Amino acid sequence: MIYSYDALNVTIYYGKNLTFAVANVSIPGFLLAPVYVQRNEIVNAVGVPWEAGRTVDSNGATVFEVEIETNYRYEKGQRIKVERIKVERVKVEGCSYPLLSIEQFYVPALDKTSNHTSNTTIFFDLELNSYYPGTYTNPTTYYDALNVTIYYGQNLNLPIGNVSIPGFRQGRNKRTHRKETVTAVGVPWETARTEVSKGTAVFLVDLKTMVRYKLTFTKSKRYMLMLRGNVTVNDQGSMTKRNKKGVELSSVFVQVSNFAHVGGFVGFVLLFLWF
Repeated sequence: MIYSYDALNVTIYYGKNLTFAVANVSIPGFLLAPVYVQRNEIVNAVGVPWEAGRTVDSNGATVFEVEIETNYRYEKGQRIKVERIKVERVKVEGCSYPLLSIEQFYVPALDKTSNHTSNTTIFFDLELNSYYPGTYTNPTTYYDALNVTIYYGQNLNLPIGNVSIPGFRQGRNKRTHRKETVTAVGVPWETARTEVSKGTAVFLVDLKTMVRYKLTFTKSKRYMLMLRGNVTVNDQGSMTKRNKKGVELSSVFVQVSNFAHVGGFVGFVLLFLWF
């Protein structure tokens, strides 16, 4: 039997309050034979209290709710039957840890006190913190390779450098540092020097990786981390800090794998990311 789905309207809520929508997306309709189908979506979440989101529930998870509405049709004898799907309060478990931040970021070519203005490398110190006060638990974390891309300004079409940091195991309640040097290509150095002479220049750090957590007898499934943060650099080529704190790479990633209905299966992987 073939099913015809209208557009699927997906709304994501933060917490258990179904009046507080933080994101929505409309997935185009499609024909479905009796096989598994997956739809991948990324949407911007607006209005999420991110710091509060780090306080997890009794199961060690931040709670989101997902609502899905659509119509579908299928042939039944000589008739076309129309039914409506509405799924509410699908619990989503989002990782509330670890915290990743840039603690040092140095660009020699922008350091007016240095004689190395022809040095086009960028040095950064990435801190990975598996402890956050108030969380339910802080388990051992297993990182896949961490792929870091650096951009000048906000132009995401022009990466100026990248590096892949090998994956590793991080113990409970640990702070780990990974220090890397990247050769930058395509930076408008004269423009950047003019900017720092007037204040600061901005670089954007983008990080993608997959993590797993140690459970009692096994490991969790993999969760994707897609993180991003703006780093400002002064005329000494160094990162500026507020209250002596580094730049936290921020995002929230939520993954849902759901649901079966009436003879046909519709599988969703709904991803949403905030910068």
